[in-house]
Amino acid sequence: MARPKAGYFNDAGTAVPGVTTIIGNRQENVAPLHHWHWELGKQGLNYREEKAKAGYFGTVMHEMLEMFYYGRPVDECLATAQSLPILEVEQAIKAFSGFTKWQENIKIEITASEIQLVSEQFQFGGTPDLIGRLNGKLCLFDWKTSKGFYNQFKDQLAAYRWLWNENNPDTQIEGDCHLLRFSRNGDFAHYCFNDLNQHWERFKLLRQLYTLDKQLRR
Repeated sequence: MARPKAGYFNDAGTAVPGVTTIIGNRQENVAPLHHWHWELGKQGLNYREEKAKAGYFGTVMHEMLEMFYYGRPVDECLATAQSLPILEVEQAIKAFSGFTKWQENIKIEITASEIQLVSEQFQFGGTPDLIGRLNGKLCLFDWKTSKGFYNQFKDQLAAYRWLWNENNPDTQIEGDCHLLRFSRNGDFAHYCFNDLNQHWERFKLLRQLYTLDKQLRR
């Protein structure tokens, strides 16, 4: 998802936190990152350099998906991977090929993509990757470049669904929320969720904690 460089602002022009900022603010959500840093250290790798590489890999995969969903030929999408370091090109192509195989029988009618939204009710912003109709129902699609699946991904999907529904009362997401996961080792996985109500309740608490943490740090 493409967070605006300047951040998110409500109707009054006041800055509000983004979904990933709110979720990433909790200690439990940074623990996997600390473990990754530790593993890199064991291998003698610089975590800052590896983080930059991972970020670039994610950017390229997002670009490939955007191209695909807007009708560009698969070969042209795959050519984008050539900008990656040579050892990652093969893995990116493998992961993307797994996606296209899954996509073969999935016909998504795109409604919106990379749209920046703000909740005036709960004061947060976010940018869902894709909103589209699948089997006649409006669904949410989001993609991650990650080695594994983490519980906070569902919190994020729940928050994105709320953002869309609050801003589009006449075209609510009534279908499933889909997560597409790509990893730098070439894996692709698809996850589908319908009941995210508990994760939405959890996110609202995280939003409150974010404000409280800021107040306590003053």
